[in-house]
Amino acid sequence: MNYKLEMNGDYGHGVFHVKIQKMFKARMKYDRKTDWLKLYFEQYNFGESQAKHLLITQFVNALIIQKVKKE
Repeated sequence: MNYKLEMNGDYGHGVFHVKIQKMFKARMKYDRKTDWLKLYFEQYNFGESQAKHLLITQFVNALIIQKVKKE
């Protein structure tokens, strides 16, 4: 299964998005001192492997789009 976030399909919806959020919370160790810009621009991979990559860049962008859509 490819976890890459895309602008179509299950992007930002349902079980797919929930699964990605759970993976993010399980794999990312963060606190108030986390340098999110550094992780974003380095395109940190929190996916299962390089082949099943989930880049923090994609995840943060998806959260921004989700918030904008709600407003």
